[in-house]
Amino acid sequence: MKQRKTYLDVVRIAACLLVIIMHSPMEGASGALQNVVAALTAPCIGLFFMVSGALLLPADGGLDFLKKRFSKVLVPTIFWSLFYIGANVLIKHQEISLVPRQILSIPFSPQGHGIMWFMYTLCGLYLLAPIVSPWLKAASRREIEILLLIWGITLLYPVLETWLQITDTTSAPLYYFTGFAGYFLLGYYFTRFGIKWSWAKTFLIALFSLGCLAAIRFLPTGVHFEKAISYLSIFAVLLTMAYFSALEKLGKKIKAGGKLANFLMLLGGLSFGVYLVHIFFIRYLLYGFMAGGLKQIAITVAITAVLSFLTSWLISLLPFSQYLIGYNSRRKKS
Repeated sequence: MKQRKTYLDVVRIAACLLVIIMHSPMEGASGALQNVVAALTAPCIGLFFMVSGALLLPADGGLDFLKKRFSKVLVPTIFWSLFYIGANVLIKHQEISLVPRQILSIPFSPQGHGIMWFMYTLCGLYLLAPIVSPWLKAASRREIEILLLIWGITLLYPVLETWLQITDTTSAPLYYFTGFAGYFLLGYYFTRFGIKWSWAKTFLIALFSLGCLAAIRFLPTGVHFEKAISYLSIFAVLLTMAYFSALEKLGKKIKAGGKLANFLMLLGGLSFGVYLVHIFFIRYLLYGFMAGGLKQIAITVAITAVLSFLTSWLISLLPFSQYLIGYNSRRKKS
């Protein structure tokens, strides 16, 4: 285990809160408000993947690495898929005849709820890690930057397709440079080379990204706003980098080994469980309790954050909690 970096716990916690905020708007919230929320929270998933890259790359051990990582994701994926399938039947009155097919589909696609897609993508990145790690150990900074630049070109597709004929199918020359592996590599790059952005640069990059998204949303640019705020657009990635930089600066001000650092370590360890359980509170218990709007979002976020972290912490006290949320607070593993 690499020496723990407190700022990565700060990033994890922030990513959890952003996910909760992203999913909090309910029916009645204006389209403009939902768009603002979507834009501001677009970095949530990218931050999670950057933390994974920062912690795990380069991966040592080959099969031992895969065994350790998959022990933390496979059983939770199966458990929470079954949990949400059951919740759909009991709470949302889904036809029970659909359940057998859904259960058999678990090895191949997300089931139960859409948030489970994250687990499948994470598994794919774990499989990739031992393959790319030997290259990462030998690669220079410039070589890694070239790879990130190629990935960056694919992030421009949502903009370029407005004026050019773009293909992102398997026949595209850059097809194998697309996807969330870029975030994985970006987290490693930031950590290995200690990227130092000033507060001014961080703010300007965030402002530029949000300004572009605002222009796309409210001006006749021809660019689809939904694609522009997708996780794999240049605007979302730039905003993710700005958030990561800001959170790193804040996190590094916290004294390692102190009470605050230990508390953040606990919350960071619970983040996996928070991601898996938060949607249950928002979509199954709280949904529709009040008309959508700014007040509703604030109340939903507050309730969901408290309940999600509390539930995840209670689960973490169980002796087998690592098989449910990938973390046991008594063992204090990341």
